[in-house]
Amino acid sequence: PDGRRVAFTTNRDGAFDIAVADLETGRVLWTTGDDALDNFPSWGPDGRLTWVSNRDGGFDIYTLILP
Repeated sequence: PDGRRVAFTTNRDGAFDIAVADLETGRVLWTTGDDALDNFPSWGPDGRLTWVSNRDGGFDIYTLILP
């Protein structure tokens, strides 16, 4: 939401993960890093990252506030 980071879906390691990268440096700051199907990242107005995952069996919505 502040234009400094981008959230995206990647399958670089063979699993679909959500990653967050710093737009200035290109460095990946955070990733879900699990075997679940993580997809559809979205930023909330409060900076909260939301995505969909099947990590607990069925598909659910997960949220995280990143520093």
